[in-house]
Amino acid sequence: MDNGNYGKITQVIGSTLDAQFAQDRMPKIYSALQLEVERTVLGETTRETLWCEVAQHLGGGQIRAIALGSTDGVKRGAKILDTGQPVTVPVGKETLGASSTSSVNRSTTEGRFRRWNDDRSTMIRRISAT
Repeated sequence: MDNGNYGKITQVIGSTLDAQFAQDRMPKIYSALQLEVERTVLGETTRETLWCEVAQHLGGGQIRAIALGSTDGVKRGAKILDTGQPVTVPVGKETLGASSTSSVNRSTTEGRFRRWNDDRSTMIRRISAT
């Protein structure tokens, strides 16, 4: 991820955030952005991935994005990565009745998920427990 297109958070208001990117490397509208956030609750610090989606180009390299989770702990100046891909979610018979985060890190159902790419999109399937 070190060679990726990184920007910096400039403003956070509720579930929206603004970020500054190089003007010639602005993320496209609907691109997924990835941000690592440290949160401390009751003395316990956790590190989580926050996914965002680019909603608007503000000009001068500035973008406005919608967070797909809590923005608690997001700080101005934090690095944010443009994935260059749209937000994707698992679909299909295998995921019916399952509940997962936007990054498919957790699920309320038993079993694991496997990710693979085809020429159209990222697909995620549930692997039966053995």
